[in-house]
Amino acid sequence: MKLLMIGDMGTTNTQALPAITEVVLNQDTDFIVHVGDFAYDMYEENGTRGDEFMRDIQTVSANTPYMVCHGNHESFYNFSHYTQRFRGQPSNTGTVWTSSGECPNNWYYSYNVGLIHFIALSTEIYFDFPYMIEEQYNWLIKDLMIANMNRTQAPWVIVYMHRDLYCSASSTHCTSEADRLIYGVNVNGSMKYGLEDVFYNFGVDFIWTGHVHNYERTWDVYHNMTTKTTTDMPAPTYINNGDAGNREGHAGFTQNQPTWSAYRTNCYSYSKIDVYNATHIHFRQIVSDNEGSPCNNGDILDDIVFIQHNHGPYSDNYGDISQINHATNINGITYDAYMENSMTPKIAKQDIEDTKYIPYISNNKDDYIGVEPMYL
Repeated sequence: MKLLMIGDMGTTNTQALPAITEVVLNQDTDFIVHVGDFAYDMYEENGTRGDEFMRDIQTVSANTPYMVCHGNHESFYNFSHYTQRFRGQPSNTGTVWTSSGECPNNWYYSYNVGLIHFIALSTEIYFDFPYMIEEQYNWLIKDLMIANMNRTQAPWVIVYMHRDLYCSASSTHCTSEADRLIYGVNVNGSMKYGLEDVFYNFGVDFIWTGHVHNYERTWDVYHNMTTKTTTDMPAPTYINNGDAGNREGHAGFTQNQPTWSAYRTNCYSYSKIDVYNATHIHFRQIVSDNEGSPCNNGDILDDIVFIQHNHGPYSDNYGDISQINHATNINGITYDAYMENSMTPKIAKQDIEDTKYIPYISNNKDDYIGVEPMYL
């Protein structure tokens, strides 16, 4: 099985679209996963910006399934433009309400394709709809329990969602926003509904995200601990792919590269994934850059085969990650073609809207009437 993964693609500076269109027309992929943020933004110009985006992807989506989750740029009118335009997703979680009425729930859902169990999650619930956090969290636990009973048929479990748990760009995206997803929200003095422990405890193999406008792949990582391996990983691998191209430009790396970060680059690019069998997945990150940058269009930047012989809960298969010998002589790679060629990329300014959130009060929707957003 072959698939492509992109994130954060607009209607202008749409760098990845020509390349993925060529791949689709050459019948070299089975489907596409887009991990949120479309058009920039769908609601603009009375929704005609969203119309333009849907026309842009028509050749692709008419020839291969186009699977999605929503991001922060879809939040206007309670995600109604996203929810209505992508009603065809395989919802198995009931309905949601937007400004345009009741729709099938394409905010979070799951499905199987070949050897993979896919789970699309809404990170935006943690920021805009806190009364839905417990509902999604409980559904996720139940879904993963069922998935783990079926690891013989679908051994790989992949979650895709918009915002990141692990990234190293210079913004709140990789600090306070990430912490809200890792640890959850404060409920009566204790943190609940965090996602990192769930992914680890149920043996999720990969978490695919966007939001940050660059590419970054982690090693296996749990609570910031890593063994730096791509064979029989004792923890999940996180892959951020938010640089398909949009009007905002790139996100810079100003943090020192963390020990858990294996590869990162600010070239416009997309992911090509080949699922060979129950134990081997081949992952490549390919440049798709047509703006005259120093990144060479078509170059394969990151090329790795992941091997996993023991799918399922990591602690059951590998024990406590803190007790496993950690590699100390392997360094992560940062490829900044702009810096190497003394060029200045267009750097995305962090939008203050990205840092807004509704504080958690309860699971009762009525308790949020009149509540104003806060800032991280």
